[in-house]
Amino acid sequence: MSDKRSSIASENAMEEQHKDSLKNNFVIRFANVNGTGSASAYGLFAKSIFRSGVPMVPKNIFPSNIQGLPTWYEVRVSEKGYLDRRDGINILVGVNPQSFKEDLASILSGGYMIYDSSRQLHEGYLREDIHMVGIPMMKLSMNYEVARL
Repeated sequence: MSDKRSSIASENAMEEQHKDSLKNNFVIRFANVNGTGSASAYGLFAKSIFRSGVPMVPKNIFPSNIQGLPTWYEVRVSEKGYLDRRDGINILVGVNPQSFKEDLASILSGGYMIYDSSRQLHEGYLREDIHMVGIPMMKLSMNYEVARL
């Protein structure tokens, strides 16, 4: 029984160490479709990190300017001030079905996948080594009423 407790304690310690290594040192990628107006939201996200005083560098990735094709926005947050891109993503906000499989593969073990849970996620997209966070984005946006002037 003590071996099992020791193993659980060791796993918990490793998870805490992993979380500590991500504090102010991570890469978040937003995967979307070009032409949806997401660039404005990306800018606000990057500005909020910048204004909090943590060094970061944003990168807008447009393989094409054709509306409807995939687009990505990455923000590298680095307390030490690193400004270059690096391999692997810690947090992915994936809402583009065209690139979902490739985007999912880019997440480092222990990372987070934030996806639209308005529809059930196919079993083939589930990964045991990352945290899957479902938010009903489509349902939320359809239930929101814009104030009329």
